[in-house]
Amino acid sequence: MKLFLIISCTFCLLNSNSEQGTTSKLSLQDCVRIALEKNLSLKSKEEDVKSASANFRSRWSDFLPSVSLYSGYNKSESQFHSASGEYYTWEGKSYTTSLSLHQTVFDVSTLNYAAQSKAERDVERLLYTKKKSDIILEVKGDYYNLLKARKLLRVAEKALKESEQNLDKTEELYKLGSASRADMLKAKVNFLENKLGLLTATKSVKLSQSMLCNTIGFPPDSSIYVAEDSLVDAQPIPDIDSLMEIATRKNPDILQSTAGVSLARIALYSAFGEYLPSISISARYGVEGEDFPKSKEIWDSSRKTWSYGINVSLPIFTSFQRPSGVQKALSELRKANYNNQNVEASVLMQIRECCLTIEEAEERMNLTSESRELAEESYRAAKERYALGAASILELIDAEVAQLQAESWSIEALYDYKLAWERLKVVVGED
Repeated sequence: MKLFLIISCTFCLLNSNSEQGTTSKLSLQDCVRIALEKNLSLKSKEEDVKSASANFRSRWSDFLPSVSLYSGYNKSESQFHSASGEYYTWEGKSYTTSLSLHQTVFDVSTLNYAAQSKAERDVERLLYTKKKSDIILEVKGDYYNLLKARKLLRVAEKALKESEQNLDKTEELYKLGSASRADMLKAKVNFLENKLGLLTATKSVKLSQSMLCNTIGFPPDSSIYVAEDSLVDAQPIPDIDSLMEIATRKNPDILQSTAGVSLARIALYSAFGEYLPSISISARYGVEGEDFPKSKEIWDSSRKTWSYGINVSLPIFTSFQRPSGVQKALSELRKANYNNQNVEASVLMQIRECCLTIEEAEERMNLTSESRELAEESYRAAKERYALGAASILELIDAEVAQLQAESWSIEALYDYKLAWERLKVVVGED
């Protein structure tokens, strides 16, 4: 009776929460979609991309000509005495209107700034992709942990039910004189241990659910219910070289470090560009007169000016700043190359680790499947022998523990296998 009360309370706690919250079951894809919509850090990264894109467009606008229109009015008054002693006052006014144009023809700094802004925009996009991949992996990890916790809870419920049945059987045998008090006490201790295990498993489910809620953007105390995932479809692991080839093209860390090399190379070009001249052209056309040129006659009588020219600027001596800048840029480029090689080696190591984990988890699934069947058969046999008085309570408890442990190991191996595949996808850059 105690067992049914405990199990009923457990299901009431879990199911009442799910009824108050999400009524429909959330699949793994649903959880990922919600997380990508609600995650605030991902939204922040998205704004960084927009800002970098705007800066890139602003930099490229430096290649367009600048055109300005100017119009001004000036009034002046002068007072003076002539040689004859007479006092004179002179007043004058003038209107000026001009149109000017300036166009940079060649400027290494402008070119480098534009290329640098493009590289910075690409880096921000890669950081956004990396953040998105991290969130997806985190969601999948929490999702699988919740499913694993739920299945381990069922194992704990089964363990409690079996231990209660064994305790009831032992009490009957004790009353008949076929079991000792020590046997009854051992059966009761086993029942209490499984009761504690059920409490721990229930807590693990609640905690896993809170972690998943927090990851997808819900309050941690929200109530959700996730759908059971599909069965494992074992598939061969691709060759490590082919995986690394994909990672070189798609892994965000590698692409980011490669973009860092590009940035450092642009900085080096910019440092060398300080030795080159900058060339620009300019033109101006203007009209001056005492009256505003509001009619064709006034416009024709006004004084017109125009000019155009080409400007070349070449720095001669900059207090040794240029050679120092080149040396610094060379060091930064070498540093970026070293970092790129280090990142590639790290990604290769991660791929190897994921492959080994998948192989190990797959082998564990095969072994635990076999050991689970054997443990179940052993427990059934021990239970029958105990009922006939041919086995001790210790033998029965050992068989029960072995069966439950084999079932738990099988569940652990299953979700370790699934999560290892998801990590491998993230490492190689596949969504």
